[in-house]
Amino acid sequence: MRNEAGFTLVELMVSTMIGMLTLGVTLMILQVTSQGSERVVGQVEANQRIRPPMRTIVDELHSACVSPGLAPVLAGSTEDSLSFLHAEGSSVAPTPDRVLLTYSSNTLTRSRYAATGGSAPNWTFGPTPYETRQVIDRIRPAYLGNPGAIVPVFRYFAYQGGSLDPNPLPTPLSAADAAKTVQVSVAFASGSISTAEISALNPVSVSNDISLRFTPASEGVSVENLPCA
Repeated sequence: MRNEAGFTLVELMVSTMIGMLTLGVTLMILQVTSQGSERVVGQVEANQRIRPPMRTIVDELHSACVSPGLAPVLAGSTEDSLSFLHAEGSSVAPTPDRVLLTYSSNTLTRSRYAATGGSAPNWTFGPTPYETRQVIDRIRPAYLGNPGAIVPVFRYFAYQGGSLDPNPLPTPLSAADAAKTVQVSVAFASGSISTAEISALNPVSVSNDISLRFTPASEGVSVENLPCA
């Protein structure tokens, strides 16, 4: 008699279904792994592109105290624009530039205005910047905290009694509030450019708090703790 050993139609169908299920699971694992890898690469790239501009801003603000007791942050600064004095060099009494950092259309730009006259603390500055450069593009306001929330690019803080008030000063800064601004918080976020993470829900956010004092603040309730002191 002929050998009739082999697969029945039911066994063949079951084997095919198992094979398709295994292939589907394998493809799903590969897709998840690929997406996770791309997300990590995107976060690393985003970190690499936003850290240097942040470092530049911090360094410039650390050179904002051009004279002891002279407030460097200027009136009119807002959540999207920071105006401050800046000078570098070994001069005892330098003549500063007015620096304007502006966040607009997902881009942060820096403009420098030269002093045209006057003397400390009443310098006058030209209406037209002698230099305007793009600091970084394709950014957005940062998403920080727990629970998370969107925060402005620039925030300004002053001492209330002997401690730093956790509530930012209202903007645009009045002359009185600018005169007591002792800390500027800068924050923004970006995604990866190569992996199109700019449109992601959770881009990489960076923030930095820059103190505008030479010495530690006094804890005395009656002490005002002004900038550049």
